[in-house]
Amino acid sequence: MWKKPWRYKEGFICGAGLFVTGLLLQWSVGDIRWGLFAWPVNVIVLVLFLLLLACMHGFRRRVYCFGWLSHYTAAVSSLVCVAVVTVVMGLVRQVPSTQPSADVIGFSKMLSFWPFVLLYIWLVTVLGLTILRVCIPLKLRKIPFLLNHVGLFVALLTATLGNADMQRLRMITQLGKTEWRATNEDGKLTELPLAIELKEFTIHEYPPKLMLINNETGQALPKDVPEHLLLEEKVERGRLLDWDISILQSIPMAASVAAEDTLKFTEFHSMGATYAVYLKAVNATSGQSKEGWVSCGSFMFPYKALRLSEQTSLVMPEREPQRFVSAVTVYTQSGEVVEDTIEVNRPLKIFGWNIYQLSYDETKGRWSDVSVFELVRDPWLPAVYAGIIMMVLGLLVCQCTERNRRKKGGDGMSWDYFALFAIVALLFWGLGAFAAWRGKRPVVVYTLTCLGLAVFFSFIVGMWISLERPPMRTMGETRLWYSFFLPLAGIITYSRWRYKWILGFSSVLSLVFVCINIFRPEIHNKTLMPALQSPWFTPHVIVYMFAYAMLGAATVMAVYLLWFKKKGIERHEMALCDNLTYVGLAFMTLGMLSGAVWAKAAWGHYWAWDPKETWAAATWFSYLAYIHFRLGCPAAYRKALFGLLVSFLLLQMCWYGINYLPSAQGVSVHTYNLN
Repeated sequence: MWKKPWRYKEGFICGAGLFVTGLLLQWSVGDIRWGLFAWPVNVIVLVLFLLLLACMHGFRRRVYCFGWLSHYTAAVSSLVCVAVVTVVMGLVRQVPSTQPSADVIGFSKMLSFWPFVLLYIWLVTVLGLTILRVCIPLKLRKIPFLLNHVGLFVALLTATLGNADMQRLRMITQLGKTEWRATNEDGKLTELPLAIELKEFTIHEYPPKLMLINNETGQALPKDVPEHLLLEEKVERGRLLDWDISILQSIPMAASVAAEDTLKFTEFHSMGATYAVYLKAVNATSGQSKEGWVSCGSFMFPYKALRLSEQTSLVMPEREPQRFVSAVTVYTQSGEVVEDTIEVNRPLKIFGWNIYQLSYDETKGRWSDVSVFELVRDPWLPAVYAGIIMMVLGLLVCQCTERNRRKKGGDGMSWDYFALFAIVALLFWGLGAFAAWRGKRPVVVYTLTCLGLAVFFSFIVGMWISLERPPMRTMGETRLWYSFFLPLAGIITYSRWRYKWILGFSSVLSLVFVCINIFRPEIHNKTLMPALQSPWFTPHVIVYMFAYAMLGAATVMAVYLLWFKKKGIERHEMALCDNLTYVGLAFMTLGMLSGAVWAKAAWGHYWAWDPKETWAAATWFSYLAYIHFRLGCPAAYRKALFGLLVSFLLLQMCWYGINYLPSAQGVSVHTYNLN
């Protein structure tokens, strides 16, 4: 221990020391108060930190610790430690900064938790010293490396120090009135240099739907995958379990009228009107028949259910908002008047402020006369975006450079049709894999595999048109893309490195996901929450799914090398794992960055440590640790492969495991796919 050169043991001891030091600070001085780092303190801290890095770099040959911090062992150690604390953050429900910690240690307020911050400072320090070591002297071939690392350094540092200058305020406006005051997270009222007058508030709702519920538990039926009947235009009949439903009368604008023993509904074109239908339900098994009114109710009228049996009732849930828009007039101190509309994903930008549509009076629904805005001012945002742009450019340059190096060296669609399209596609993929295994001409392999991809993608396009949205909302829909991208990743890998078996593996994995979707289908409807109605939605999910496919292929290769290959692991086989991981991590990074930009447009923050974001960060750090370990210990094959498996487990938590974590329930905006 502590004999030069320092290895991973020393690195993990340093991480443990920082964690213990952080705990002592946490118990002695309490949470970190980020408000103390507001302008100009954050600028002073930034300058001092950069000077400190420069001094450490200058004395790296005299002080061994300074030189070691730019070594790959320090990078791997810091990444692993940060990944571990990030995993803890993903497991523990986080409370707002204004509330006291929910646990004795402080894990529930990780952003102001000293051990968490110290470990991230260690990571940023290692990153900064590595940049200085590599960029001096500066060479053209180092540009891709510097773009990636400098971009990450700038984004992390400016996002952290700039957080104290960010203003996030909440304004409640009422129809026809002007408001110039807003409240912060502490509930303190603040006067703004602008005023907002709400001219009009409009909500567009999805068609109502009918569902069966258990009378005792109130749970939707069937229990595992609830069914519903969407009351779209011209829909007159449908079926829910054993009950045939016939719509006899439909009143979109209705009011309830008390009768002798029940409620009836009549036309009511005024505020508070509800949606009501008169229907007949016939049990196909017993022949039992029920008639009556069903309504979702409103803030003025109660909901009405139809009791079908002792165990079952037919209900109409509250209608889901498709989009809500506020027409506003903004007045500034300079006398300028701006008239515009604000909705989710389309904020109004004026004088350094971003005004986001946050919510409304949900008790009144479509009749709300109140609109809630979130006003965000983030002067450090351009610096953060500059870091993100540098990372994107770095990824693109890396891919182009690696490609050159290798060249030089070597409406009517329904989910019911899914099985048909999937079987045909799998048949083509299987034939393509067989052709590759038998050493047939590449043109045969390409033709068969691409035909399967075309067939499968035609179903995706059909579902896209039918649902009137990208099929990416539910877990079943994401598995659809995963089933598509696995063979795509396989054919790309085959075209680059001519591995005969890769198409077989990708086809088998795709078969697994296809079978899951066939035997356990999800709910597929046109409903898409306003936050998902963004131009970033499609590229964000597609890029992530391709990344998952590439990283999944790398994991399959790792499992094969660890437990199924009888002979020793060869260098070119590890190169395949590395190449798949490089490509997968590059696309995963693009997915995270596009998600950050999307979140900024939707909610006013690019990173809020949502449980999904937390697990994504842990996964990202874990794959980075694998890459750096491979660079530092190229001969440690088995250790690297086990690290790859651990990273893939974190990836599964990031993908779908988050939906079942108690820390995410009711908190994460990424658990929508359970509906």
